[in-house]
Amino acid sequence: MIQSMPARPRIAAWLIALLGTLAGQHAWAVTDADRATVYQNFRTQFDAHKYQEALPIAQQLVSLTEQQYGANDRALVNPLCNLATVSYRLKDYPGAEKSYARSVEILGATAANTDRQLLRPLHGLGATYIAQTDFERAVVPLSQAVDISRNVDGLFNVGQLEFLWPLITSYVALGERTEADKEFQYALRVAEEGYGKD
Repeated sequence: MIQSMPARPRIAAWLIALLGTLAGQHAWAVTDADRATVYQNFRTQFDAHKYQEALPIAQQLVSLTEQQYGANDRALVNPLCNLATVSYRLKDYPGAEKSYARSVEILGATAANTDRQLLRPLHGLGATYIAQTDFERAVVPLSQAVDISRNVDGLFNVGQLEFLWPLITSYVALGERTEADKEFQYALRVAEEGYGKD
């Protein structure tokens, strides 16, 4: 029937059909509920220490988040850190480094240097470098994590200890005894302030 129509109505009918198709595609857009379901599946596998099974789910979550928010949105930071952590547990250190570094890059472009959200990817990046015995590179993100922690949570907050110990390990491995001793003394003071001298 469309073939017997004059040209203008035929084009109009074609445009209406195209718009209907596009509207149908838009209905398949990623939602927060979609991502929440995938995240729960990820946590089920991750919490069961089934890292090989968790890996494709973590990759899917990154992909869905990119589709929903774009390739450089802060919403990607946690999914990227989840993917990096799975890669780290699987000893895929280049994969872990790539995802942690991308998280830091996104936050560097969208947040202040004192954003608490930087702590997790910086810590992960430092741990990944240590796992590859690249202690020199580990010092940079771990030092930054310590600085941010002190800045946002106070000079003697006990939360910084999780960054301080690997930082001290890196200094010792590099033979930087003065820096290692300085941070070790600081860590002891933080522990005493937080937990008491006994």
